[in-house]
This record gives sequence, C-alpha cells and structure tokens, in this order.
Amino acid sequence: TPAVAPWPFADGIGVFVRGEFWNRSYFLVLVLVSAQPLGAVLDGLPGSLLFGWGTLFASLPLLWLVGRHLLAPNRLRAGSAFGRTGGRGARALLAVGLAALAVDLVGTHAISWGAWWLGSASSWAEGFDETLVWGTGLEAAATGLDYVLWAPVLEELSFRGVLYFSLRKRLGPVPAALTTSLLFAGLHFYSLPGFLMTLWSGFVWALAFERSRSLLPGIAAHAVYNGLFVAGLVLVYR
Repeated sequence: TPAVAPWPFADGIGVFVRGEFWNRSYFLVLVLVSAQPLGAVLDGLPGSLLFGWGTLFASLPLLWLVGRHLLAPNRLRAGSAFGRTGGRGARALLAVGLAALAVDLVGTHAISWGAWWLGSASSWAEGFDETLVWGTGLEAAATGLDYVLWAPVLEELSFRGVLYFSLRKRLGPVPAALTTSLLFAGLHFYSLPGFLMTLWSGFVWALAFERSRSLLPGIAAHAVYNGLFVAGLVLVYR
C-alpha cells in the first residue's frame, strides 16, 4: 500500500461525505418506515435483517462509490489500496493488530475509570442494545454479526481507509488521525466519556493503519472490541 492515497484528495473526501450521507439516510428512512401503519411490512425476517444488518445495507452506496471513484479510475484493487499480506507480512500485521488492541483497551478502560472517579461516568444504558437482550435468537444473531463483522470492516473502510488516507495527504499522520477520530466519535452520538473512548479507539486504529499500511489490524482490533461488548451484554442480561 502506498504511503499516501493513490487518488485525488477531493475524490476521497467526496466519496466519504456521500457515503456517510447515504448511510445516515438509510437509517432515517428505516425509522420512518418502521412507524405505524407502515411498520407491519418490517415484521419478522425483513425487519430483523434490515435493522440487524443495518451497517452492511447502509454501506452499500459507499462500497459502490469506492469502487467507482477511487479504485477503478486509478486501476486499483481493494487489496492494493487498503493493504494485503502474506508470509512474513501476516506476522507483522498480527503484531500490529495485537498492539492496537492492547493500547485501545488500556486507553478506553483508563478513560472509563477516570470518568467514574470524576463523577462523570456514562449511564449504564448508553450503548445498551435491546435486540441483543430481548430479541429473538435470529434477531440477536444478526445484530451480533453486525457488531463483530460488518461494522468493523465497513467503518474501518470509511473512516480509516477513505477519510484518514485522504486527509493524510494534506495533514500528515497525527493531525489526520485526530481529525478522523473526532468525526468518528462525534457521529456515534455518545456522552462525553463514550465520546472520549470512541475518539481514542479511532485514533489508535488510524495509527495502526499508518504503521501497517493495511486496514486488517484495525479491523481485527475493532472486531474484538465490539465482540467483547456483545459478549458482555449477552452473558449479563440475556
């Protein structure tokens, strides 16, 4: 993977903005359609998949935009643009992924404990996913897969692969990582402690991409982080 994005800066920013627009529009439309009397059409399997795999379906326009405007004009494959590995490279990526996960978990736990000590801890209900706790087995499985597969892959592609890689060309590694993580955290709409933890995670995953020139370490760390959240919620409350 090259040190800077192999596409024009404006193309990268344009793809990110349009991808996020269609992503947010998908969830807005889904919420509107789920209201009565139209909500009946989403009962059962259709609704379970449309909501449970929302990250995947909402990101389909982004995938098309990346292929159409970033990869095809520059004669790139996804692997060559966002990182691939083999042989010794696999071990290097594993090391970066484990380091990113360790730094991420240490940082987020420190922020959590610090917020609690200062009396600013997040509400226990923040991030609480009702589907994982009270949904049917199919609904919980679809939502869990969204957390541990679709969200890590597609959010890392959007925020680190497209946005960070594009900003890096103009800002440099650390300012680009900080800008990317600020947007990443802000768009999750958490309280201040949750915002800071998400900010930290996004910053670490951006630097993992910088260090390895591959999205795989960040995807792996993101998936494990989300998997721990899902496992804790299911084991404690379901």
